Amino acid sequence: MNDDFLPSASLQSLKKRAGILRDIRKFFDDQHFFEVETPLLSHDTVVDRHIHPISISKQDVTGASADSDVRFWLQTSPEFGMKRIVSAGANAIYQIGKSFRQAEAGGRHNPEFTMLEWYRVGDDLRSGMQLLADLVETILELPKTEMVSYREAFVRFASVDPFEGSIDEMKLTLEKNKVDIAGINDSQRDTWLNLVLSEIIEQKLGRGA
Repeated sequence: MNDDFLPSASLQSLKKRAGILRDIRKFFDDQHFFEVETPLLSHDTVVDRHIHPISISKQDVTGASADSDVRFWLQTSPEFGMKRIVSAGANAIYQIGKSFRQAEAGGRHNPEFTMLEWYRVGDDLRSGMQLLADLVETILELPKTEMVSYREAFVRFASVDPFEGSIDEMKLTLEKNKVDIAGINDSQRDTWLNLVLSEIIEQKLGRGA
C-alpha cells in the first residue's frame, strides 16, 4: 500500500517537538512573560532588503475582482505585531508561531517555519543574551553557556580576524576546511564573513573546540 499520505515527520519526532514547545512555554511563564498571537496576514510588509516576503493578492483573500493590484503579506516574523503590543503597554511577551519567507529553501531553511520571538521592556544586549542562554540551558539541558564575542569566535574557530582579515584570507580558510567555494564570484565582504560563520564556526560552537 502506498504510504505517501503519511507525514514526513515520525510520531516520535512530533511528540518530542510537542514536549519542547511545552517546556518553552513553561520557561517563559516562569519568567513572567505572557504568550500572544499576532496576525499572519497583513497590509504591511517587512522593510529588511535581505528578507523576501510572500504576497497574496486582495482578490485571493476577498474574492473581489476590484483592486486586484492590492497586496497582502504573510509575516516574515511576528516583530511588527508584537512591537505594537509592547507599545500598548505590555512589559514581557513571547510568541511561538508560523512565519514565511520566499526563496528560503535548503538544508537549514524552509519557506514556512516556526519562530519563537520575545520582547521584554528594559532588557539591554547583555540581559538579552543571558535570557537566551538560560533558555537554551533549560530546554536542551546543557551546562552553563560560554559567552564568546564575534571576533573571538572567528579567531578561535576559523583563524581569521573578521574586522582586519582580507577576503582572500577568508577564502583560504574556507578551502582549508574543505568548503566548496567554486563558482562564488562575490566581492561583498559580508558574503564571505557569512560563509565562514555558517560553514566553519557554527559547526564548532559548543563542541569544546
